[in-house]
Amino acid sequence: MNTKSVRFALFNLLLICALLISPGLARADEPDRQPDTPTQAAGVKATADDSSLEFGVWWVEDYPPAGNGGSDLPATRPDALGLRNLLTSTCRVYFLGICWAGWPTPAWNARFVYGNGSAWESDWKRSSAGGNEWYYVDSVDLAYFAGHGSTNGILFGVGGNTHDDAWLTYSDAAGAWGDGDLDWVGLAACNVLDDPNLGNWANTMNGLRVLMGFKTVMADVPHGEWFGQYLRENETVGQAWFKAADKLQPQNTIARVMAEETWMYNDRWYNHASTDYLDSTYWYWTHTVGSEPARFVDASDITEMPVYMVEPLGLAEANSRWDTLGAATGVTVTDFVTITSIASVTPGRSALDVGTIRTSQDGQVEMDESNGLFAYNDLENLWIAPGTEPAQAGAIQAISASDAITIAEQFLSTYGFLPDDAQYYEVAADTLTNAASQQGVQASGAAQVLSEETMVYQVIYSRIVSATVPSKSRGVAENVEFSVMGPGAKLKVYVDTTAPAGLSGAALSQESVLGALGGYRAVQQPASKTTNAPLTIPIKPFETMVKILDLNPQGQQELESMFALSHIPLGNIESRTITTNTLAYWEGPMGASQDQLIPVHAIGVSNVLTDSSVVSYTAYIPANPVFMPPLAKIESATTGSGGQLPEQVTVGMSIKLTAADASKTLAAAGYDAALDFVAGTGDYAYAWYVDAVAPENQVGTGPTLDYTVAIPNGGAKLDAATAQQTLILEVTDIGSNREPNRSYNRLNLAVVPPVLLPSVGR
Repeated sequence: MNTKSVRFALFNLLLICALLISPGLARADEPDRQPDTPTQAAGVKATADDSSLEFGVWWVEDYPPAGNGGSDLPATRPDALGLRNLLTSTCRVYFLGICWAGWPTPAWNARFVYGNGSAWESDWKRSSAGGNEWYYVDSVDLAYFAGHGSTNGILFGVGGNTHDDAWLTYSDAAGAWGDGDLDWVGLAACNVLDDPNLGNWANTMNGLRVLMGFKTVMADVPHGEWFGQYLRENETVGQAWFKAADKLQPQNTIARVMAEETWMYNDRWYNHASTDYLDSTYWYWTHTVGSEPARFVDASDITEMPVYMVEPLGLAEANSRWDTLGAATGVTVTDFVTITSIASVTPGRSALDVGTIRTSQDGQVEMDESNGLFAYNDLENLWIAPGTEPAQAGAIQAISASDAITIAEQFLSTYGFLPDDAQYYEVAADTLTNAASQQGVQASGAAQVLSEETMVYQVIYSRIVSATVPSKSRGVAENVEFSVMGPGAKLKVYVDTTAPAGLSGAALSQESVLGALGGYRAVQQPASKTTNAPLTIPIKPFETMVKILDLNPQGQQELESMFALSHIPLGNIESRTITTNTLAYWEGPMGASQDQLIPVHAIGVSNVLTDSSVVSYTAYIPANPVFMPPLAKIESATTGSGGQLPEQVTVGMSIKLTAADASKTLAAAGYDAALDFVAGTGDYAYAWYVDAVAPENQVGTGPTLDYTVAIPNGGAKLDAATAQQTLILEVTDIGSNREPNRSYNRLNLAVVPPVLLPSVGR
C-alpha cells in the first residue's frame, strides 16, 4: 500500500468512528443555504459569496462502456487536475525542493474534485429538476467541467445515468447558476456555446457573471492547466480562457465567453466577492483561434514526403530573440520566470511534455527557449471590455481591416518575426455581441442579437513549405506546396480598431498592436550523403490511414482518439462521412518536443450526431506510422485465478490485467486488416498506475499486472455504495524523441469498501 493509501485508511477509520457518534458528520461541510431560489427581478444582486476563494472541477475521461472501447477522453483528467494543481499551488517555480518564485495571486481552495463515476450530472442540475447544484457548483466561485459536449449540454459518463442522467441540458440549469456563490463557469467541451442554443445557455445565468466555452469542437488537450496558470498570473477570466485556446487548439476552433455585463469580462480572482447583476440582456465575445485550412494536395499522386528537420535554438540565439520580443512589445523582459517541464507521465499531457518556457513577470510575453515560439498579449487592452480600457487622450483614428494588414506586416518585418514560409491569409474579427435574454425554464433558442461590435482584428498568416516531390501519375518531379497545421504553425497579429489621430508607420504599429502569436520552428531539409538529394519519408496511402477513423462496434472513436493529432472528441455519433483529404505537416504547440515536422493526412470528417445535428472537423492522422504513439490496449482483465471480473470488486481481491503487444501490427491486435503496420518505432516500455500517472502511484511494469485491490484513494460520494478506482496502462515509445510518444488505456473498478466509507471532499 502506498503512503497516500495508508494516510487515507487511517483518516477513514477516524471518520468511521466519528460517524458512530454523529451521523451528520459526513455532510458537515454543507453550506448554510437552501436550494436555488427563483430568478429575481432585474437589477443589482447582492453577492452570496462566503469570502473564501473556492473552486470545483469535474471531468469524465471514461465514457460508456466502462474500460476499453468507449469514446474516451484521455486529456480530461490532466485538464481538470492541471487546473486544480495550478490554482492550489503555493509556488510558481520549484528547483531542488526550494521555491524560487511565488505567484502574484493567492492560492484557491479546491472544494470539489470529482472524476468519472464521481462526476454526477445532478451536481450541476437545479433543485427543482431534481439536482443538487445549490450544494455543489453554486457553493464555489469557479466550476469547471472537462468532457464531451454539444449545443444541448454536457455529457457525464460512468455512473452518470443514475445521478440523475447522462446529459446536463440548458433546461436542467435554467435560472439556477449564480444565485449562490458561483461567479464563473468553464466548460471545456465541444459546441456548447454554439449559435442554436446560445440564448438557452444565457438563461442559466442568475447571478453567474461569466460562462466560458467553445462555439465549435475543441481538441482533447489540457486546456485547464494553461487556463489556471493565466488566472494565477492575475489575468482576467476571459483573457485566460482565450490565451489557453490560442496556445493549444488547432485551426478552425472558435472560443466564446459569455457575460451578464460587459465589465464582468474584466473579472479577476478578487471579483469573486463583487456585487452581481441581472437584467434583460447579456453579452458574448467570439474569438477565432485558428487560421487557414490545409491546402489541397492530391494524396493519391504522392508516395513520399520531404523530411523537414527542426533546428533547435542555442542559448545565445534564444536570449537575442527574447530581447527582441521585449523591444517589439515594450514589455520589460530582463526579469523573467523560467518554467522547465520534464517528460510528462500524465495522460494527455502531450502538449506540455517537455520544454523550457520563459515568461515575463507580468505574464504578457512568453517564449519557448528551444524553438522560439512566442506569444504576446497586451493585458491592459487585449480582450478588455469596452469603456474600461485606459482612456485615449485627444482625437482618435479608426483602423480598417486593410490598415490592420499594413500595421501587422510593419510589426512583423521590423522585428524579424515574418518567416520566409509565411503567407498572408485573412483578417478575422473578434466580436462582442449584445443580445436580449428571456427568463424561465422554457427554451429561448438562439441569441436575439441587439448589436455587434468588432473588438480587435486578427491578421492571420499561413505556414506553407514548398518542395519538389515525385508525381506517381506523371512520372516526373513537381513542385508541391504543403500547409503546416497545428498550434505551433500559427502566426497572427492582434491589431486594435482605433488609435490616436496622427500616428503612422512604426509609431502606429507600436500603439495599435495588442498581441501576437508566432515563431515557427526553424527547419531544414537534410540531403542524402550519396546523391545530395533532399531526404524523403514514405507515406501510407489515404485508403489505409483513413481506417483509423472507423468507428468501433459501439460507434466510438477508439483508434482515432489514440492516433489523431489534437483529437476532436464526440460522444454521440450516429454516422460519419469522409468529405475531404489532403496531405500536410503538423507542428505542435509551445513546450512540445518535436525533432521534425510530422507529415499527416488532413481528413475532413462530417458527423451526424444522435440528436440529428451535424458536426464537422479535420482529423490529422500521421502519414507514416513511425510518427504515431504506440498502441495501448488492456487486452484482458480477469480475477487472479483467471475468472471473469465481476462488476464490483472488493478490497483485497486479486486481479490480472494483460496489455496487447504493441510491437505487433494493429491488424494483429484485432483492428481492420488494412492496418498491417506497427505504430511507433517498435521499442516500447509498459507501466501501470492507480488513479493517476505519477511515480508514487505506479503499481507495476511490463505487459502484465497482478494487482491486489486497495482501498480507494477517496471516499464514497454521498449515497454511493462504491468508490471508483482506475488502473491505467501507459505504453511509451522509448525509441522516439518526439511527441506524441506514449499512449494510455484505462480500466475503471467499482470498489466495494470493507466498510462503508463516509462522504469526503476531494
